[in-house]
Amino acid sequence: MQADIWLENVNIYEAEKLFERAYKIINERYSLFTSKDITHFFHRYINQKLHTLQYDKAVKILEKFETLDNLAPNASLIIDDRYCVALYSLGIEKEALERISRVIECANNRGDNTWLSIAYSDKAFTYFFNSRKIDKVVSNFKKAISYFEICDEKESISRKIEILAQSAIVHILEDDFAQATICVQKAIYIAEKNAHGYLLIP
Repeated sequence: MQADIWLENVNIYEAEKLFERAYKIINERYSLFTSKDITHFFHRYINQKLHTLQYDKAVKILEKFETLDNLAPNASLIIDDRYCVALYSLGIEKEALERISRVIECANNRGDNTWLSIAYSDKAFTYFFNSRKIDKVVSNFKKAISYFEICDEKESISRKIEILAQSAIVHILEDDFAQATICVQKAIYIAEKNAHGYLLIP
């Protein structure tokens, strides 16, 4: 999707225009799209709002997303996880934790290590940005890193960068600044090499 390319290269204005146009087309011709297409689009559309700090808009899109039919089997995981991110970003820790607990339970039942890694990352960020419970931040990031090591998407560029950044946070919180620096340098190298520009935004 061209909007994805614009987003990853930090052309936020162009990405937003394309996502809005695509949203209109999908609403008008919903029956022509597959469940996979619809789920993928809404996942990326919500991410565009989250990456550009439009958390209230992300919540409104999620409210629409969760009422749709003809969605892919992993849609509930995406919906609850993206709700978690929007809610913790708005400072609503309790509801964010409730949402991410659903993801963890569902991913556990499915034996899905990829989603377990993602969910524990977002659970860590929920504590990181709200109650600042350092022990919970560290323990959940460590779980995310462990599940990433055994998941099916270890070659995902975006996820590699995210895990390196999260590893850096853990090292900083454990006062290992040298190792944190190495992780940050690796993350920057991978992002620059693969033109994942938006992942370099602080």
